[in-house]
Amino acid sequence: MLLLQSQEATPLTFPVAFPIWSLYYSKKINLELKVTDGRNNKSNLRYTRIPVSINAQYCYKKNRGKCTILDFSERGIAIETKQILIEGDLIRIIADLPNSSHIDIWCVVRNVQGMKLGLEFEEISHAQLEALNSYVYGLLERNQKTKFEPIS
Repeated sequence: MLLLQSQEATPLTFPVAFPIWSLYYSKKINLELKVTDGRNNKSNLRYTRIPVSINAQYCYKKNRGKCTILDFSERGIAIETKQILIEGDLIRIIADLPNSSHIDIWCVVRNVQGMKLGLEFEEISHAQLEALNSYVYGLLERNQKTKFEPIS
């Protein structure tokens, strides 16, 4: 996410794909540029990841298969699957969580390490977001963890 802030105006937010060359005149109009990536503004922290092992299904284009959710955070999950994906691919994950919540969410692949994929939640309904947050906050509490952890 790209945040532009002028001293005289309200901050403007743009997707990261916003062309940086558009900021050529930023000095002239006195803009402050801040780039955030979904992590806390403190660059040495990320959302805490809680290890789990939950059977799930994925849908990628016309392919369907089984995967295992390896960890949860407030903004995403890690899964293990045999499906070959690359960063930027959109994948749908369907699972029943141990707290009796059912999730059906769209995610973007952000990291690929062999069969392990780091996914960021992309399209999620308000009800699904509440169910996920309830589950993640419960995991954080049970594991005596805070919302953010140092990047290792």
